[in-house]
Amino acid sequence: FRKKVVAINNIIKNIADNSGSNVKFADVYSFRFKARDVSDLDCFHPSMSGQARIAEMIWKSGFYR
Repeated sequence: FRKKVVAINNIIKNIADNSGSNVKFADVYSFRFKARDVSDLDCFHPSMSGQARIAEMIWKSGFYR
């Protein structure tokens, strides 16, 4: 499964890299969750702090570094 996700991410990154300056790729696959970053409700989705950390990671890799 990991190989497939990495391969798909590489395809998406390649498309983004060749789509001009209006498209950015943020590699959130490398995000490492901590216990506090996972929702208490279903243990599958990010908690509010986890979502904030992911958003910060995406923001920093975007247009407004």
